[in-house]
Amino acid sequence: MKARGQSTPRRALSVAYATSFDGETHDMDAAGGNPFATALIKAVSTTALPFTELLTKVQKQTDRATEGFQKPQFTIPDSMAGWQLHTSTKLGKDSRVALVLVVSDYSATRWKSLEGAAWDERRVSAMLAEQGFSVHQGVGPSRGAIQKALRDFRLWSAGHDSAAIYCTGHGLMVGDETFLLPGSRFDPTVETGARWVARHGISVTRIADVARARQHNVCFFAGCRRQAHRDA
Repeated sequence: MKARGQSTPRRALSVAYATSFDGETHDMDAAGGNPFATALIKAVSTTALPFTELLTKVQKQTDRATEGFQKPQFTIPDSMAGWQLHTSTKLGKDSRVALVLVVSDYSATRWKSLEGAAWDERRVSAMLAEQGFSVHQGVGPSRGAIQKALRDFRLWSAGHDSAAIYCTGHGLMVGDETFLLPGSRFDPTVETGARWVARHGISVTRIADVARARQHNVCFFAGCRRQAHRDA
């Protein structure tokens, strides 16, 4: 029971994108995956940094590694500025869960499957596990499989202190909203207009919202963010 006058920690949510508004991303760098994933793994694994400093470091490293092609963007609430993704004994132990939501298989479409994203699924999962997260890894390419994974994680994360989501795949924007495209059969030459994307894609806002841990929640989106073409 909560003692009188004792406040309950407020759920906080941070969202980080691997590229800027209307930007693209590389699927494979020299390390075999997205440069943003490479920078994130390196930064988290080498030192314990407050969250704001960590994402700033990842932002700079990604920008430099891609010669400005990828310019990560992020939002961090004040209550998460000092939190650490790195496990730190100084800060004590929190209960952590993660979802690695990667769509790499687009063989049912005319779009290229993402070999780098498949590699990132494994190495980001390993990094998060090293930092004390219980990781749910591996999601089928269909929209239904993604939706089920999100429903399950919403329930699972609610019983923990911190939750992280790493998601990637082909992405498009409609207005200010970014959408992850499922690998279900579609013809991108005619079916990636704004209305189609909004109807069949899954918004990053919706993905991030299923991180329901009591205190700290973060969603990383590593896909492209080009604007969907206008409907006729």
